[in-house]
Amino acid sequence: MKGALIQVRVDDVVKKEADTLFRDLGLDTQTAIRMFLRDAISRQGLPFDVQKRPAYNAETLAAMEDARLLRGLHGPFHTVGEMTASILAEDEGDDV
Repeated sequence: MKGALIQVRVDDVVKKEADTLFRDLGLDTQTAIRMFLRDAISRQGLPFDVQKRPAYNAETLAAMEDARLLRGLHGPFHTVGEMTASILAEDEGDDV
């Protein structure tokens, strides 16, 4: 079976490490790449999770910064009830 040729340049060290890994798994690198492509097609996406930067709105970013700097916090709370009571008290104060 003749197929399309895909050529990819990778660092020599990466290729050597990948070849070793796949050989240890009983595969060659070409077969592993074919498996990756088939799995991606089957899943209609990458066959592994890809990290993404979270997209937070300005209010969430401000709250995260407050938490990082330990300002505007009313804890520590020892129970969920204490935390909920504190949140409700803040909400009631916002209406004033």
